[in-house]
Amino acid sequence: MIIEVYYMSGAGNLFSVIDNRKYKFSKKQGKILAPILCTKNEYNDFNSEGLMFLEDKSPSIDFSCKFFNPDGSTGMMCGNGGRAITRFAELNKLIKNKDNIKFFMSGNIYKSEIIGSDIKLYMPSPELLPLKLILDNNSSKILGYFNFTGTYHFVVNVDENSIDFDNFDINKLGAELRDNWEFEPGGSNINFIKIKNNIIHLRTFEKGVDAETGACGTGAVAAALTAEEFYNLSFPIEVLPTSGERLIIDKVEENGEITNMILQGPAKILYNIQINIPDNLLS
Repeated sequence: MIIEVYYMSGAGNLFSVIDNRKYKFSKKQGKILAPILCTKNEYNDFNSEGLMFLEDKSPSIDFSCKFFNPDGSTGMMCGNGGRAITRFAELNKLIKNKDNIKFFMSGNIYKSEIIGSDIKLYMPSPELLPLKLILDNNSSKILGYFNFTGTYHFVVNVDENSIDFDNFDINKLGAELRDNWEFEPGGSNINFIKIKNNIIHLRTFEKGVDAETGACGTGAVAAALTAEEFYNLSFPIEVLPTSGERLIIDKVEENGEITNMILQGPAKILYNIQINIPDNLLS
């Protein structure tokens, strides 16, 4: 079967995207396709950090999206994925009002806006604000802050833990911390931050990808919430991920309560290709 796949960047988070209105792949088939279309192999020459299906709209929303991690797991929210799929929907002429876009993803309806090359995504209020936590890790202690911003994140300030931000093995340490008993049963994404001139520099180890990624939207939100709570930064907060493509994090409050977190940054298509997937792999 010939499948047209678009490769996209959301501030350096890389995604494989399919217009599933054409193919009608099931969730089960998405779980099969994700490892194929997110890793280099005999069918695919691009590594990405998630597979997204663009799907039909309904009277109350502009479009919907199914998101799969490269290992085929589902259910978590991906902030930069939400921004990227908004751009893809725009290019497929599914959006009527660029200032008030609504779409369904990961069990919720989200709002987004298109502002030139940027996409602004409105995320729900965090279910868990930053919680200070000290982990035991191979006879050492790691101080960090546990958040839930659509998925679980543990934020580690490298300066509090004597970690060289630019030169440590993030995949090794990230994997060790992800599997800490404190995060059972599902594990946690691990974010390492360094604050310079009121800008958060961010490196993220993502579960489901099991490696460092170029950016992480929900991780950027978790880092910004942590920086406001513990390091005296004020919103809006600039976050610079590994990709070098800046994200702006802000919040919306009513009566002193957070109603939405805002994730803003660039999103674009890199290129698209035709991939021939044997039919027996999808059955």
